[in-house]
Amino acid sequence: MKVLGITEVGAQYSKERAYIVQITHTELRKVADKAAYHDKFEELKPGEEYPIGEGHDFRKEIVDAVRQMKDAHEKFASAAATMARFASLILPRDEQEKCDGTR
Repeated sequence: MKVLGITEVGAQYSKERAYIVQITHTELRKVADKAAYHDKFEELKPGEEYPIGEGHDFRKEIVDAVRQMKDAHEKFASAAATMARFASLILPRDEQEKCDGTR
C-alpha cells in the first residue's frame, strides 16, 4: 500500500484523518484473509467501498491460540508431579526386567 495523499472525513467534531492510498488486489486479499489460491475475492469497481476495518482479525486468532497454550501448560504442570511419581514407580521394574532378561 502506498499513501498518495491525506484528507479528512466526517463533519465538525467527528472529523478524522483519512488516507488516499494505492493498494493492490493481492494486498487486499491478504487483509481479508483470502490470500490462498482457492479463496475467492472479487475485483473492486471504481467508487465501490470496501470495509477494510472489518477484515480478518488476526489478533483474535493469536490471543485465542496463546490462551489455549496457557491452559494446556497449566494442565500439564498440574499433572507433572503425578507423571513423575508414576515414572519412579515403573522405572525400577523396567530396569530390573532388563537385567533379568525377562523382557
